[in-house]
Amino acid sequence: LTQEPHRFARSILDALGTPIAVLDQAGVVLSANQAWRTFAATHTGTTAGVAAGANYLAVCEHLGGTGQVDGMAVAAGIRQVIDGKRTLFRYDFACDSSVGKWHFALGITGISGIGAARAVVSCEDITDRKRGELLLGLELTVARCIACANTAAAALQSVIRAMCKTQDWDCGRYFCLDETAGVLRCAESWGVPVADVQQFLQMSRGMVFRPGAGLAGRVYHSGQPLWILGSTRGGEVSSTARAPETGQNGACVIPITAGEQVIG
Repeated sequence: LTQEPHRFARSILDALGTPIAVLDQAGVVLSANQAWRTFAATHTGTTAGVAAGANYLAVCEHLGGTGQVDGMAVAAGIRQVIDGKRTLFRYDFACDSSVGKWHFALGITGISGIGAARAVVSCEDITDRKRGELLLGLELTVARCIACANTAAAALQSVIRAMCKTQDWDCGRYFCLDETAGVLRCAESWGVPVADVQQFLQMSRGMVFRPGAGLAGRVYHSGQPLWILGSTRGGEVSSTARAPETGQNGACVIPITAGEQVIG
């Protein structure tokens, strides 16, 4: 009977969709609900992927690369909560993955008087919300770029730049349909000021595709966007075949339409 309240509390926590874990004085994960365990298994190597029994503070403080700053900030916030200097700490952060960035909202709440437990951590995936905010901002930025540009070329360059910066892409190119010749020609481009990227764009300026040929030609012919990951090997498009078009990196090819007609 003494175990019944504990089982009841565990069932409630496991029924919640938000990942939740309990930390002790040292930052070790004492327990976690089912959502947290699933979450941790799929986000290893990040501040979101800490399994029960591991030291959450240690994981945060030893993150490297782009996650180092976030890890140190989260660790500092957790220590303040555990030490009773604050009752609540919230922090939003992002982690890189093979399909883009994951965005998370972290919440740490202090507790006392319950055995070794010192803090409750919740970690919510807010990637869809963040992407929605980014796309809304991009839509407004694109409209402003078009309205403020003096020429079509200037509008294209500013739109490409806005899209690339919002999505963390290295470069972008616009292939326009030459109706007379029946081919797609590289009309405008933008890229980050890195030698390899600028060399790639320089080589792109003379590129021509016929409808149905190459990545751009395939998208023009189908009218459907095409997304190729940088890690893709084999399959429909080999790395060798796409090298002249993407520099062997990932690519997103998007049809530009006027009414129902694809124009680039």
